[in-house]
Amino acid sequence: STNVGKIRLRNLVELQAHVIDEIAVSSDVSEIKTPEKSKRARKTRSATTAKKKSNVTTAADPTISTNTTIKRTGKKEPLPGQLRIDAYFKSSAKNYKVNALVKTSTSERAPRRGCKRLFKDESVTTTTKTSSKFEYCAKSSTKRTQPPRNCNAKSKVTEPVDGIIDLCDLSSDEEVQTNEQIKNVKPQAILQPVQTQAMVCIPAPLESHKTDTSSKENEPKGRARKRCPAYKVVEGTTFVVDGFQFGDIPNATHYFLSHYHADHYVGLTRKFAHPLYMSPITARLVRTFIPIDNQYIHEIDVDQTIVVNDVEITALDANHCPGAILLLFKLSTGQCILHTGDFRASFDMESLPIFWNVDIDLLYLDTTYLAKNYDFCHQTESIDRAILLVRQFHEKNANKRILHVCGSYLIGKEKVWLALAQEFDLQVWTEPHRREAIDCLNWPELRHLLCDNAHNANMHVISMGKLSYPQLAQYFTQFEEQYDMLLAIRPSGWEKNTKPSYGKRISVIGVEYSEHSSYKELERFVRFIKPNRVISTVPVGRDLCVTANVPTKWYKYNGPGGMLSKSFQPSITTFMNTPHRRVPLLANDSTEMAVSPVEE
Repeated sequence: STNVGKIRLRNLVELQAHVIDEIAVSSDVSEIKTPEKSKRARKTRSATTAKKKSNVTTAADPTISTNTTIKRTGKKEPLPGQLRIDAYFKSSAKNYKVNALVKTSTSERAPRRGCKRLFKDESVTTTTKTSSKFEYCAKSSTKRTQPPRNCNAKSKVTEPVDGIIDLCDLSSDEEVQTNEQIKNVKPQAILQPVQTQAMVCIPAPLESHKTDTSSKENEPKGRARKRCPAYKVVEGTTFVVDGFQFGDIPNATHYFLSHYHADHYVGLTRKFAHPLYMSPITARLVRTFIPIDNQYIHEIDVDQTIVVNDVEITALDANHCPGAILLLFKLSTGQCILHTGDFRASFDMESLPIFWNVDIDLLYLDTTYLAKNYDFCHQTESIDRAILLVRQFHEKNANKRILHVCGSYLIGKEKVWLALAQEFDLQVWTEPHRREAIDCLNWPELRHLLCDNAHNANMHVISMGKLSYPQLAQYFTQFEEQYDMLLAIRPSGWEKNTKPSYGKRISVIGVEYSEHSSYKELERFVRFIKPNRVISTVPVGRDLCVTANVPTKWYKYNGPGGMLSKSFQPSITTFMNTPHRRVPLLANDSTEMAVSPVEE
C-alpha cells in the first residue's frame, strides 16, 4: 500500500505539542518558576446560578493545560479558525462588562416613573402626590390599567409633583368611593370606549320596600364587586333582571331570572336572600341545581300577571328554551317596559292582545345576532336539513354501525335531537346532570326516548363544548367495539354557511339552528312593538357596560310596521303542547277526499 495522494490530519494533542515547542524556542525565559502542581479532579457540583472561575494562564507560564486557551506570543500564522474564536470571546467580554454602581443616599435618590413606593417618607409632599394619584385612578372605577406612554402630553389631568404617576393604589375601594372628587372626574378620551352604559344608581326605596337582609350576604368573597350595567336594572323601579354576579346591588328589592342559562344565572348561589321571580320550569331547575332557600323563590307562569310594589308584571313566552319568559312591567305612572331576556321572535307574539292594548315606552332587547349576515332560516327548516344530512350519511354508509352524537346545552336544542330520534327510531342517552334537567321539564316525549345505559343507546346528547374532533376521538374510544363510525351534529346559529366534515371514523355536521332572533326577525319585532326607546342587553366585547346600537329607523318611523314576511316558526310552548300527528298519505286508495264547500 502507498500513501501517495493521501492527506494526514493531525489531532488536537499533536497540534498543542507542536505549539508548545514553538513557544519554548521563541520566548526568552527571564525567570525560572517552579511549575504548579496539578490539581486533583473535584467532584462535579450541582448546577447553580454562580459563575465558574475560568483558569487564565499567563504568557510567561510555559506549562499549558489541555483545557486552557492557547495564547500566542509570536507573529506566526495562527491555527485555522483561531482568530475568529479569539475575536468572539473578546467581543463577548466587552458586552458583558459590568460597571460599578455608585451608591446614592436615600434622600437624593430620584423616584422612578411608573413604580409604586411601598414605604414612603412622611413628608409634606405625600399629600400632594396622593391626591394626584387618586385623580388618575378615578378614571376607571373598577379596573386600573396602565395608560399609553404619550398620555402625559394629551391628558388634561393635573401633573403630580416631580412628574411621578403612581399606577397602583393600596387603599381599599371604600376609601376611594368616599371621595366626592373622584366621582366627578371624567375619563380621558383615549381610554374612553365608543359607547358605555352609566353606572347603575337605583333610587332609595320606601321603608316598606326594604328587606331585612344584609347587603354583604351575597357578595363574592376574595374579589372586588363588579360594576353593574344599567340595563340590568329596570328603569324607574328597584327590580333587577339577570344581575346576580354583581353582589347585592344597593337599593334593589326584587330580582328576576328570565331563564336557566349559565350566562344569566351566573352569581346565583344558595346564600341568595332576596325575593326571586321566575317561571315554574326555571324554579324547578333552580331548586335542583342551586338549592337556595325556598322562601325566596316566587313562580310566575306564562300569561300570568302579578303586582309587586305597585307594578304590574306579566310573563310571556320567550320562545328561547323551556322556561324562558319575557317580562312586561307596567308602572303606576302608566309607563310600560318590556324586557326580552333571551328570545326568538315568533308570529305568536304578534297575536298577543297585551301588545295591541298597550304602548311600549322602553324595550330591553336581546341583540345577540345584530348583524345583517345572520339571517337564519326557520327552526323547522333547520331541523329538516339536519334530517336530510343524516339520511344521506346513512345511505353512504349503509353497512356501518353508526353512533349519533348531538350537542346541546343543559336545556335547549331539544327540538333537534327529539326530531332525529323520532325520525330514525333512536334511543337517547344523555349525561346525568342533563338527565336531571330534562326530568324538571315534565316533557313526556323526551322521557320516553331516554335510557340510563350509554351502551344501549345509539344517540348520545352531550355538551356543545365536547364536539371538537380531538374530544370526539377520545369519546369514541369507549364505544369502538360496538360502533364503526361516529356522526356528530352541532346545532348552533354560529354554524351558518359551514360545510360538513366527513372522515373515516368521525364526521361532524354543523346545522344552522338558532334559539335567538335573526337580524330580520329583530327588525320585524321592533317595528311591530314600536317602542319609544330601545336598549341592548348584550355586551360587545369584555366590558359588560358596552352594548350595541339598535338602528333608530326600526322604531322611529311613520305608518304600519308590518313590512316583512310572517313565516315565523311556532313558539316553544306551542311546540311542547301540540301533539305530533302524522299526516296520512294522499296516494292511499282507502283515503276519502273531502268535498269542497263550493262544489256542494
